[in-house]
Amino acid sequence: MNNFRNARKAVNMTQEEVAQRLGLTRAAYTHYEKGTRECPFDTLRKIAAIFNTSIDYLLGNNLKNTPPPSDISTDFESLTTDGQQMILGMLNLLKITHSAVRG
Repeated sequence: MNNFRNARKAVNMTQEEVAQRLGLTRAAYTHYEKGTRECPFDTLRKIAAIFNTSIDYLLGNNLKNTPPPSDISTDFESLTTDGQQMILGMLNLLKITHSAVRG
C-alpha cells in the first residue's frame, strides 16, 4: 500500500497539479498513486519533496503512518492573488518591525 493519495490530500493538491509540477501527464501520475505502475526513484524523491514527507511514508513504510505536515509554499500558492498580496504585506511589516527591534 502506498500513501500517495493521503499525502496529496494533506497538501490540498489535485492529481493534475502534482503531475504538472513533475512534468508528467495526470494519467502517468495516477498510475503511481494507484500503484499500477512503479514510480522511478527520482520521481519518488520529487513527489516526497512536493508533499513535504518521506519516501518511507509514501511507500507505506512509516510505522506511525502519520500524514505529512502542511507545506507553507503549497498553502501560499492555493491563496487568491489578493490573499498572497496580504501575506506578502504582513511579511514586509514583520521585516520592518524586526529590523527596528534589532536596530
